[in-house]
Amino acid sequence: MNGIILAIVVAMAVMLSSGPAFAKCYFISLQKFYVTKSADLFSKGDFSPLIALEPGRFYPLAPEYKVEAPHGTMMQGRKYYIPQYLIDDDNRFSLRLMMVDLDDDTPNDLVLPPSERSISLASDNFKNGSRLVTLRFAPFSDEARKRANAQRFTFEINRQDGACDEASAAGLAADRNLRRSNNLLRIHARVMFYDRPHPVGGQDYLPYRIGKVEAPRISAARAHAFDVARVNARELIALGKQVRTLQASPGYKRVWRDYTSLVKRLMLGKIELRYRDENKKIKKAIAPSLAFHPGWKNLQVAGNYPVLPKEWGIAIKR
Repeated sequence: MNGIILAIVVAMAVMLSSGPAFAKCYFISLQKFYVTKSADLFSKGDFSPLIALEPGRFYPLAPEYKVEAPHGTMMQGRKYYIPQYLIDDDNRFSLRLMMVDLDDDTPNDLVLPPSERSISLASDNFKNGSRLVTLRFAPFSDEARKRANAQRFTFEINRQDGACDEASAAGLAADRNLRRSNNLLRIHARVMFYDRPHPVGGQDYLPYRIGKVEAPRISAARAHAFDVARVNARELIALGKQVRTLQASPGYKRVWRDYTSLVKRLMLGKIELRYRDENKKIKKAIAPSLAFHPGWKNLQVAGNYPVLPKEWGIAIKR
């Protein structure tokens, strides 16, 4: 009987010490990036390297949303948690990357073919809890005589003690919470670079717009400007709601502080109005760029006014 019990204990120990479900959590960050751009002098644009961490969702790797090319850049990129579902039974991580070429001179962006590499997370590869991994990709070349868009990435992968496995309730909870933290980092990138175009479906998309509005009469100019300000306000409120859903995630206070600063900064934005007076002379005026700005009520423009939630505690000055 004692021999049977001992055999069971040994078998359980072996099971607990093997497989992908040992108590380790893994994180990845971009340390260095280089791309060889085509030699075409008229080819312009920046690159945005993205990593797939959730089905159908890519996350910006660089500390700043855009990374200028063709120069290599040393950096400390955002550190993302590697979800357990991306680690197979052989303890290998499926790293999936996508590069977006952001064209400055056109509204269309070039999405380079996604690339995938399998990276070992075996203990022998880690020294002091981390390892560097350099990967190279060469998606394609526009013309045979010119250099391909060859890319080189250097990542740091960190290993930390903790239950991030899928075999226990604690591990599942940790995996879920850290994936929420990944999403918070993704949203933080949007907050920090909100008023810059970003790629959506291969097109440059800008959720906040200012500029000039021209119309024959002041009333028409104000109505047009209010339409723009209303879209600006709704987009900004929608972003705030996304941030608020992640209040339980570490780092939330910093992201919310940056979002509050973003709202206050954009509140200073103006839309320029141009119209003709009774004497057919061109006149100029200004209007707030956000429809929840108190100044719009003084302009007496008809329509539904988006409201910044009071519980957010963002003070708005006239």
